Amino acid sequence: MAKVIFQFQHRGDKPTLQEVQTEFGLQEEEVDADYGVVLVSESRGLYVIQIEESAQAELQKRLQEKNPDADPTIGVFSNPSIEPTDPSL
Repeated sequence: MAKVIFQFQHRGDKPTLQEVQTEFGLQEEEVDADYGVVLVSESRGLYVIQIEESAQAELQKRLQEKNPDADPTIGVFSNPSIEPTDPSL
């Protein structure tokens, strides 16, 4: 199944994947444990995890209910594959 990126804000030390799952109500099978928790912006406390596309709608709903005026950089984003455009590669 396709995967998408979930970007969130966290203050303090880098959260564990289990902490992120608990905070956002994600099941173990909905997150990519191999991808883990990746720091995007230390100054803003932004991190990303990779989740199953099937978890996207419910997660977006919970985020909207939790904070309807949230920063637009928080949420679920597409995760397109990146491929070379040079035909010689």
